Amino acid sequence: MILGQQLCTLLFRLVRKLPLTAGHQLLIIDLLVSLKYNSFTDKTNRLLTAMVTEEQREKLLEKGDQEYNAAITAIEDDDFEGAYHHFEKAEAAFSELQDQHWLTFLFHEKLRIFLQLDELEQALLLVEKIIQGYLETKNKRGLALIHIHQAEILRKMDKSDEALAPLRTAEAIVTSEKIENLEGYLHSSLSIAHMEIGEFTAAIQSLETAMKIYAEENSHDEYAWCQHQLGLCYKQLIDFNNAERLLTGAYQNYFKIGLDREGREVIESLKDLFISSNQMSKLVSLESKTKSKRF
Repeated sequence: MILGQQLCTLLFRLVRKLPLTAGHQLLIIDLLVSLKYNSFTDKTNRLLTAMVTEEQREKLLEKGDQEYNAAITAIEDDDFEGAYHHFEKAEAAFSELQDQHWLTFLFHEKLRIFLQLDELEQALLLVEKIIQGYLETKNKRGLALIHIHQAEILRKMDKSDEALAPLRTAEAIVTSEKIENLEGYLHSSLSIAHMEIGEFTAAIQSLETAMKIYAEENSHDEYAWCQHQLGLCYKQLIDFNNAERLLTGAYQNYFKIGLDREGREVIESLKDLFISSNQMSKLVSLESKTKSKRF
């Protein structure tokens, strides 16, 4: 017993000299006191449990992080089944940690797989989990974003009339919380939902709001996209002059930034416009200019 006490005293001195944090020193000293007097207090037991739990936590975090990175790599390689397998392993690790922040983030990333595989019903079920997670963790930005994604899933399921509700929820969050860098995306999504149910005037309002935001952000491709959609809206409203002006602007902007595929899509929209409005001379002129790459 005396020998044990002498050994503990020497260990006390050694611990003080080791390059440990103050917290680790106190933990080890508390354990040595318990050994010295052969009495493990409740405090000591709690410290031991905390130490083991922290070690386990680090291992689980490392495992979860490794599986998550493997999942993202698999997605980039279009290996969605492999990605799903890695996500499941990451989810198991983070579930054991009972870390709602990590789990919710993981579920949001996992949503990409269901969308790629067109598993839309599964995607909607997962969205409910993500919404609950963001509510629990009070992540307002994440909550607004998942509502926008929920609307996109509903649109893919031909439920555009139901897509406006989550978008309005996202709009309320973005406005009340003053969340930056989501407004343009939000209003673009609103415009598409309105267009798909024939509400072209409402779509124009959303697109004009989005255009202002993209202009301030110097997002030239998104700005041109808005111009294209606005042109299509005005065509539906039989306002051919505005439609032509906006579609022409969209093509020119796409051409400037080198997005040829998007530019060709606008050209097709312009051709449809000239045919619909019986402006055949403009159609001929357009085809001539595009062949010579003049516009």
